[in-house]
Amino acid sequence: MNWLVFTRQEQMALLFLTGTLLLGCFALVVEAVRQDGLEDFHVIRAAVAPPQAIIESQAEAPVALYGIATPQSPQIPIAASSVVGGADSVQVVKVISSIGINSADIAQWVALPGIGPRTAEAIIDHRRQQGRFVQIEDLTQVRGIGVRTLERLRPHVHID
Repeated sequence: MNWLVFTRQEQMALLFLTGTLLLGCFALVVEAVRQDGLEDFHVIRAAVAPPQAIIESQAEAPVALYGIATPQSPQIPIAASSVVGGADSVQVVKVISSIGINSADIAQWVALPGIGPRTAEAIIDHRRQQGRFVQIEDLTQVRGIGVRTLERLRPHVHID
């Protein structure tokens, strides 16, 4: 039972820690009783209008580099869309379904997961220098595309 015996210094430290803990608990109880803290949070209904739903067939919005709809961007093949924005600004964001790796331009490559502008340029440069891709796995020859990136791209690309 020697481990239960504390030195005088250990007893003082234990007393200090216990007192601090009790004082903190007491302060929390007093604050809860007084309710002088922050005001309660209240929801103001209809302060912000909910976003308007857009049906795919009614709104054909073109897609820009990163999937943001802009009037100047070219139309890209799509698989799905979602509505973003508030009541004042509603945009349809489109997701690319599948692109042909031998004919895709930079905008189509950048819209894919894991492909940035530099990698898109590297893919197009490789295609110009080495010729057409024969199989999807040939993309790993491009600097910046490894096995992981290829697996993320696989559902979004096809040979054309």
